[in-house]
Amino acid sequence: MTKLLKELESARIEVLFSGSEKAIRSTDASEPPKILSMILFSDVPALIAKPKTHEEVKICIQTCRNLGAPLVIRGSASSAFGAVLPPDGGLVVDVGDVSGIISIDTQSLQVVVRGGTRWADLALDL
Repeated sequence: MTKLLKELESARIEVLFSGSEKAIRSTDASEPPKILSMILFSDVPALIAKPKTHEEVKICIQTCRNLGAPLVIRGSASSAFGAVLPPDGGLVVDVGDVSGIISIDTQSLQVVVRGGTRWADLALDL
């Protein structure tokens, strides 16, 4: 992970690695049954990247691909039963800062948003 950290920092991407930041991103916002929690919420990421742009997200993904490092993309962690949980020792790419509504087409009933957009924010514009 040292090489991954150096690559991300050289790209000027904010990287978090404190115990509290890892703990926050080791869980999901959903409430699965207790037995599933014990199984699902046991892995801890090595690093958390906080990209601010689409280009920085691409750098995170390309860097992990080049180094063979596991990663998961995380929005607001509200998936069903752990889809945003980190690979043990891998990278969490927290796209919470890459948010916003790109377009709303009321004719076709389609919306295009950035990865970190929350449902509540979208609902305000609908």
